[in-house]
Amino acid sequence: MDLPTEIKNAENLLIQFEKAITDLTENDADKFSIAFGDIGRYLSRNPESEHSLYAQRLRINYTRRLLEEVHLFPVLPESCWLNFRWSLEPNDLKTVFKERPDLISGYECIRNQYPDETFSHDLDHVITRAEERKKRLFG
Repeated sequence: MDLPTEIKNAENLLIQFEKAITDLTENDADKFSIAFGDIGRYLSRNPESEHSLYAQRLRINYTRRLLEEVHLFPVLPESCWLNFRWSLEPNDLKTVFKERPDLISGYECIRNQYPDETFSHDLDHVITRAEERKKRLFG
């Protein structure tokens, strides 16, 4: 399959992120956020593309990977944790949690790293709020 450049670039960033997990830096964390942003933009512009399913699966797989490995991350600036949180798509989280409810603890770990009232609410409220934010921003 000949993937669009945006998806290839996003996948390369995610591979770099995954390779760096045990020695994660702020730059590596940014790669995750950039990749997820690129995938989201691609999907919003090309919802019926032959590559949209691949892009969605890529995002779900790396959401799962992030939640599996988050406990191994070193100390990172609060901005990294906030970027991780806002990079995660509510529907992807629901899919991952349905398959692997044990990964809710990974999400809770991310929530607990950013001491802001946004993360003091329960998971359902946070997901609902993110969906509303996405609708306001992207229509």
